[in-house]
Amino acid sequence: NPGASKSLMLLQCLAHWIGQGVPCACLMLEFPAMQKRRVMAQLTGEANVTDDEWCQANPERVRELSAGLSGATADVCAAIEGLPDGTAPTADALALWIEAKCAQGARIIAIDPISWMQKGAQSWEDDARFLFRAKRAIEGARASLLLVNHIRTLPHGSKGQLALDDMCGGAAYRRFSQCVLFLTAHELRSGPVEEDAGVVEGDWTRTMLIAKSNFGAGQFHQYGFRFQ
Repeated sequence: NPGASKSLMLLQCLAHWIGQGVPCACLMLEFPAMQKRRVMAQLTGEANVTDDEWCQANPERVRELSAGLSGATADVCAAIEGLPDGTAPTADALALWIEAKCAQGARIIAIDPISWMQKGAQSWEDDARFLFRAKRAIEGARASLLLVNHIRTLPHGSKGQLALDDMCGGAAYRRFSQCVLFLTAHELRSGPVEEDAGVVEGDWTRTMLIAKSNFGAGQFHQYGFRFQ
């Protein structure tokens, strides 16, 4: 849902994977420059660097933070890009970008948000064409593709079962995906949580549901996170 911190979670994952030496590529269709500032905020712990007014009022602090950043920050920012000026986010343009990143050796490829992909009147045809090309590219390169989507509520069918056919506007995404994660933002919750050491009391402000898992035992499990 809006404000669930989907992009922030993706950026944190990218920083982890890149820190482990995994080649990544991320196409940010919404404000790629701001996403790089978010990376800086995450890795320095100074959230104010995403605020223009604060940066203008604290130029010395900004320079200090920039000078102290490690090479990892530059590596994460280098993996984030936007579409070239004048390029519309059509199904063919996004598929071509994925194919190019596979050819360059990216192991993990992400697009955020896929809901910005432009579609014609027969939108399901655009979805199918995009996913067919993406599937062929990532399977050939043995890569993984992450697609971030906006959706306000997790859809359920008439019998209360999860209904993922409309999660990106078409059934093709449910059929193509091997794993579906649903992240929800909410007020602070507290209660018993299961950790490696056993069941303990915990609190969390984000809940992630594994709505689909083809190759794991975690389907329908829920995980709590604290957003700080």
